[in-house]
Amino acid sequence: MRIDQLFEKPLFLFLAMGLAMHGLAADKELKSVGLTVGDLGNPFFVEIAHGVEAQAKTYNPAVKIIALSSNYSMKDQASQMKEFDSSGVDLIILGAANSKAVASSVKQAKARGVIVVAVDVGAEGGVDATVMSDNKQAGEQAGQYIVDKLHGKGQVVIVNGQPVTSVQDRVAGALSVLKKYPDIKIL
Repeated sequence: MRIDQLFEKPLFLFLAMGLAMHGLAADKELKSVGLTVGDLGNPFFVEIAHGVEAQAKTYNPAVKIIALSSNYSMKDQASQMKEFDSSGVDLIILGAANSKAVASSVKQAKARGVIVVAVDVGAEGGVDATVMSDNKQAGEQAGQYIVDKLHGKGQVVIVNGQPVTSVQDRVAGALSVLKKYPDIKIL
Protein backbone atom coordinates (compact mmCIF):
# COMPACT_ATOMS: atom_id res chain seq x y z
CA MET A 1 0.00 0.00 0.00
CA ARG A 2 1.32 3.43 -0.93
CA ILE A 3 1.23 6.16 1.70
CA ASP A 4 -1.10 8.31 -0.43
CA GLN A 5 -3.64 5.47 -0.45
CA LEU A 6 -3.94 5.72 3.32
CA PHE A 7 -5.87 8.94 2.91
CA GLU A 8 -8.44 7.59 0.47
CA LYS A 9 -10.54 6.19 3.35
CA PRO A 10 -11.72 7.84 6.54
CA LEU A 11 -8.92 8.10 9.06
CA PHE A 12 -10.91 6.46 11.82
CA LEU A 13 -10.99 3.16 9.92
CA PHE A 14 -7.22 3.04 10.06
CA LEU A 15 -7.28 3.94 13.73
CA ALA A 16 -9.84 1.24 14.48
CA MET A 17 -7.90 -1.47 12.70
CA GLY A 18 -4.60 -0.30 14.15
CA LEU A 19 -5.98 -0.35 17.67
CA ALA A 20 -7.53 -3.75 17.10
CA MET A 21 -4.38 -5.26 15.66
CA HIS A 22 -2.36 -3.86 18.54
CA GLY A 23 -4.55 -5.88 20.89
CA LEU A 24 -4.23 -9.12 18.92
CA ALA A 25 -1.61 -11.44 20.39
CA ALA A 26 1.67 -11.21 18.52
CA ASP A 27 1.58 -14.92 17.67
CA LYS A 28 -2.04 -14.91 16.50
CA GLU A 29 -2.92 -14.44 12.86
CA LEU A 30 -5.98 -12.38 11.97
CA LYS A 31 -8.20 -14.95 10.27
CA SER A 32 -11.65 -13.42 10.48
CA VAL A 33 -13.38 -10.14 11.29
CA GLY A 34 -17.03 -9.62 12.16
CA LEU A 35 -18.56 -6.24 11.35
CA THR A 36 -22.04 -5.25 12.48
CA VAL A 37 -23.39 -1.78 11.76
CA GLY A 38 -26.76 -0.06 11.62
CA ASP A 39 -27.51 -0.23 7.91
CA LEU A 40 -25.32 -1.48 5.07
CA GLY A 41 -27.66 0.36 2.70
CA ASN A 42 -26.22 3.61 4.09
CA PRO A 43 -23.12 4.74 2.13
CA PHE A 44 -21.40 5.75 5.39
CA PHE A 45 -21.57 2.19 6.73
CA VAL A 46 -20.66 0.73 3.34
CA GLU A 47 -17.51 2.83 3.44
CA ILE A 48 -16.74 1.53 6.93
CA ALA A 49 -17.15 -2.05 5.68
CA HIS A 50 -14.88 -1.43 2.69
CA GLY A 51 -12.28 0.26 4.86
CA VAL A 52 -12.28 -2.53 7.43
CA GLU A 53 -11.87 -5.13 4.70
CA ALA A 54 -9.05 -3.21 3.01
CA GLN A 55 -7.18 -2.74 6.27
CA ALA A 56 -7.70 -6.32 7.44
CA LYS A 57 -6.29 -7.58 4.14
CA THR A 58 -3.08 -5.63 4.76
CA TYR A 59 -2.56 -7.90 7.77
CA ASN A 60 -3.73 -11.10 6.09
CA PRO A 61 -4.79 -11.18 2.42
CA ALA A 62 -6.85 -14.32 3.13
CA VAL A 63 -8.81 -12.80 6.04
CA LYS A 64 -12.53 -13.59 6.07
CA ILE A 65 -14.85 -10.61 6.57
CA ILE A 66 -18.41 -11.12 7.80
CA ALA A 67 -20.23 -7.79 7.31
CA LEU A 68 -23.80 -7.59 8.58
CA SER A 69 -26.48 -4.95 8.91
CA SER A 70 -28.37 -4.86 12.22
CA ASN A 71 -31.08 -2.69 10.69
CA TYR A 72 -30.81 -0.74 13.95
CA SER A 73 -32.33 -3.70 15.80
CA MET A 74 -30.62 -4.72 19.04
CA LYS A 75 -32.25 -8.15 18.77
CA ASP A 76 -30.70 -8.63 15.32
CA GLN A 77 -27.35 -7.29 16.48
CA ALA A 78 -27.26 -9.63 19.50
CA SER A 79 -27.96 -12.52 17.12
CA GLN A 80 -25.15 -11.33 14.84
CA MET A 81 -22.73 -11.18 17.76
CA LYS A 82 -23.64 -14.82 18.56
CA GLU A 83 -23.07 -15.68 14.90
CA PHE A 84 -19.61 -14.13 15.16
CA ASP A 85 -18.99 -16.39 18.18
CA SER A 86 -20.04 -19.47 16.21
CA SER A 87 -17.79 -18.39 13.34
CA GLY A 88 -14.82 -17.87 15.66
CA VAL A 89 -13.99 -14.32 14.61
CA ASP A 90 -10.82 -12.78 16.03
CA LEU A 91 -12.08 -9.21 15.92
CA ILE A 92 -15.45 -7.47 16.00
CA ILE A 93 -15.98 -3.99 14.59
CA LEU A 94 -19.20 -2.76 16.20
CA GLY A 95 -21.51 0.08 15.23
CA ALA A 96 -23.90 -0.44 18.14
CA ALA A 97 -27.65 -0.41 17.49
CA ASN A 98 -28.11 0.60 21.13
CA SER A 99 -25.10 1.84 23.11
CA LYS A 100 -26.29 0.41 26.44
CA ALA A 101 -28.19 -2.72 25.40
CA VAL A 102 -25.19 -4.06 23.47
CA ALA A 103 -23.19 -4.44 26.72
CA SER A 104 -24.03 -8.10 27.35
CA SER A 105 -23.03 -9.07 23.79
CA VAL A 106 -19.76 -7.19 24.15
CA LYS A 107 -19.03 -8.86 27.51
CA GLN A 108 -19.67 -12.30 26.02
CA ALA A 109 -17.30 -11.60 23.13
CA LYS A 110 -14.64 -10.25 25.49
CA ALA A 111 -14.98 -13.35 27.70
CA ARG A 112 -14.02 -15.43 24.65
CA GLY A 113 -10.94 -13.27 24.06
CA VAL A 114 -12.33 -11.45 21.03
CA ILE A 115 -11.17 -7.88 20.45
CA VAL A 116 -14.13 -5.50 20.14
CA VAL A 117 -13.74 -2.02 18.64
CA ALA A 118 -16.72 0.35 18.62
CA VAL A 119 -16.98 2.68 15.62
CA ASP A 120 -19.17 5.71 15.06
CA VAL A 121 -20.98 5.28 18.41
CA GLY A 122 -19.97 4.36 21.93
CA ALA A 123 -20.76 0.89 23.25
CA GLU A 124 -20.92 -0.30 26.84
CA GLY A 125 -19.59 -3.64 28.00
CA GLY A 126 -15.85 -3.04 27.97
CA VAL A 127 -14.88 -2.54 24.33
CA ASP A 128 -11.16 -2.43 23.64
CA ALA A 129 -11.38 0.90 21.84
CA THR A 130 -13.88 3.41 20.50
CA VAL A 131 -13.25 5.43 17.38
CA MET A 132 -15.73 8.19 16.55
CA SER A 133 -16.06 11.86 15.77
CA ASP A 134 -16.75 14.60 18.32
CA ASN A 135 -20.51 14.40 18.12
CA LYS A 136 -21.14 17.08 20.74
CA GLN A 137 -19.17 19.52 18.60
CA ALA A 138 -21.10 18.42 15.51
CA GLY A 139 -24.34 19.13 17.39
CA GLU A 140 -23.07 22.55 18.46
CA GLN A 141 -22.25 23.39 14.85
CA ALA A 142 -25.70 22.23 13.72
CA GLY A 143 -27.30 24.28 16.50
CA GLN A 144 -25.40 27.39 15.47
CA TYR A 145 -26.37 26.82 11.84
CA ILE A 146 -30.04 26.72 12.88
CA VAL A 147 -29.63 29.90 14.96
CA ASP A 148 -28.02 31.67 12.02
CA LYS A 149 -30.70 30.55 9.54
CA LEU A 150 -33.50 31.62 11.92
CA HIS A 151 -31.74 34.89 12.77
CA GLY A 152 -32.06 34.00 16.47
CA LYS A 153 -35.88 33.68 16.41
CA GLY A 154 -38.23 30.81 15.71
CA GLN A 155 -39.44 27.38 16.66
CA VAL A 156 -37.34 24.23 16.46
CA VAL A 157 -38.21 20.56 16.71
CA ILE A 158 -35.45 18.04 17.32
CA VAL A 159 -36.22 14.49 16.25
CA ASN A 160 -34.05 11.92 18.01
CA GLY A 161 -32.71 8.87 16.26
CA GLN A 162 -31.46 5.57 17.61
CA PRO A 163 -30.55 5.28 21.31
CA VAL A 164 -26.83 5.59 20.69
CA THR A 165 -24.19 7.94 22.05
CA SER A 166 -23.60 9.75 18.77
CA VAL A 167 -27.23 10.86 18.51
CA GLN A 168 -27.44 11.75 22.20
CA ASP A 169 -24.24 13.80 22.01
CA ARG A 170 -25.35 15.62 18.85
CA VAL A 171 -28.69 16.54 20.41
CA ALA A 172 -26.95 17.71 23.60
CA GLY A 173 -24.58 19.85 21.55
CA ALA A 174 -27.40 21.43 19.53
CA LEU A 175 -29.45 22.12 22.67
CA SER A 176 -26.48 23.74 24.41
CA VAL A 177 -26.39 26.35 21.63
CA LEU A 178 -30.14 26.75 21.06
CA LYS A 179 -30.84 27.35 24.76
CA LYS A 180 -28.69 30.49 24.65
CA TYR A 181 -31.29 32.17 22.43
CA PRO A 182 -34.49 33.04 24.33
CA ASP A 183 -36.36 33.83 21.11
CA ILE A 184 -35.86 30.30 19.84
CA LYS A 185 -38.48 27.92 21.23
CA ILE A 186 -37.74 24.22 21.30
CA LEU A 187 -41.00 22.36 20.77
